[in-house]
Amino acid sequence: MAKKKKVQKQSIKNRQAAKVNKRKEIKRKASASRAPQKQMSMAKVKKNLKLLPGLIFEPEMNALSFDAEALKNAEAASELLPERIDFAAAQGEFGTQFREAIVAMDVRFAKVGDADKQMMTQAMNYFMDQEESPSCMNQLIVSLYLNSVQQQETAGSSLDFAALDEALKAYDETHEAYFETRNAEIEAAKGSGVVVGESEEVQESASASVFTGLLERIEEWAGASDLGDDQSERVVDDMTALFEDYAAEKEWTELSDINPRRVQSFVGWFERNMNPTDEDLVLLKNSISTFFGGSLAQAEFGEQTCGTILATV
Repeated sequence: MAKKKKVQKQSIKNRQAAKVNKRKEIKRKASASRAPQKQMSMAKVKKNLKLLPGLIFEPEMNALSFDAEALKNAEAASELLPERIDFAAAQGEFGTQFREAIVAMDVRFAKVGDADKQMMTQAMNYFMDQEESPSCMNQLIVSLYLNSVQQQETAGSSLDFAALDEALKAYDETHEAYFETRNAEIEAAKGSGVVVGESEEVQESASASVFTGLLERIEEWAGASDLGDDQSERVVDDMTALFEDYAAEKEWTELSDINPRRVQSFVGWFERNMNPTDEDLVLLKNSISTFFGGSLAQAEFGEQTCGTILATV
């Protein structure tokens, strides 16, 4: 059998620069095609965030209500309501489905031009990217749980927004001391590994070095694989978007920053920012599956992490 010819490797810097310029051009055209929007006032922002719990009444969220068994198991797990909410949200595929629902709403609101609601979904995306934030402090998850309890106690009758708002206020007031303790624990557990006073340039240089090395290995792996030239190029392009563009925006500095939830968040980011077609999204997910199903990714991130990523894409 003839040995597969290895794709000739270009200068990594030149190739990445070309890709960056290409993506900037795509973003520029996408921005030009959208009507200009007025900057939202701070008063409007605050009003929208106050209305954020109302997203549980959107169709994407309706399917995520906790059923009687989930509530019963949560009650058995703890006497404290915040801990019950954490327990319920940690079961099964809820976390994945919740993230997918946020992304789906964000895309839908963008398509219909609902800037108010899209601001809410983007705020939720930001909140969920802060991995130390527990479910019991996530307004939407708490709202879903409180409404699910209401439905179970009233044979399916949901809270209206006014009642939900009051329930959330009571929840925050009742468990204020608990949240203060949790926040203190979260802050104490944080270990950024960055020396106070270290310059941003040093951090960016370290980050660039880590991910540039990975991208070089990805290009070599793709070129030596059994992938066709087009697919090989596509995988490298998509992984560059993940490990260069998205990683820089999220300020990742180590390969250990990569986990299944963040890869899933990247798909949502790509959909919101790159103006992709349906075919582009299919190809992106195929690139993720191809890379994280391959030997290089398993060596870099471990079989368990790669397996979870493949199951959630």
